[in-house]
Amino acid sequence: AITRDIVKNCITQRQIRVAQILKFLETHAHPLTAKNQSPIPPNVRDQIVLWAGEDQRVAFRQGWLLECRTDDGFHAAVKAAKTVHWRSVGRRRLFVDDSDRERCLVAAAESGGAMDVG
Repeated sequence: AITRDIVKNCITQRQIRVAQILKFLETHAHPLTAKNQSPIPPNVRDQIVLWAGEDQRVAFRQGWLLECRTDDGFHAAVKAAKTVHWRSVGRRRLFVDDSDRERCLVAAAESGGAMDVG
C-alpha cells in the first residue's frame, strides 16, 4: 500500500525525489496497467505530489498582522511598507516585518485611517 507516511519517509529520510517514486511505480506496474498510457491513476499521482509538497507549504516568519479600519489607511500602509508578505484587500489586512510596523501605523494614521495590531 502507498501511504502518506511511506511517501514522506522516502522523501525526507531516504532523499528520494517524487519523480523517482513515480518512475518506480510506472516501471513496476502490473502488466495489465502497464499497457495504459499512464499506469499510475491520476488521483494516486496527484496525492503523491501533494504529500511531497506538504513540508513546503508553510513558512514561519516573525512579523505583524495589521488590520486597517479604512481603505485609505490600508493603501497607505501597503505603500509605506518595504516588504508586505501577505495582504487581503477585502479584509484590509497585511502582514509585515517588525521593521515595517511603525512605518505602516504612522502612514495609516496620517491618511485618516486607524489600525488594529495583532
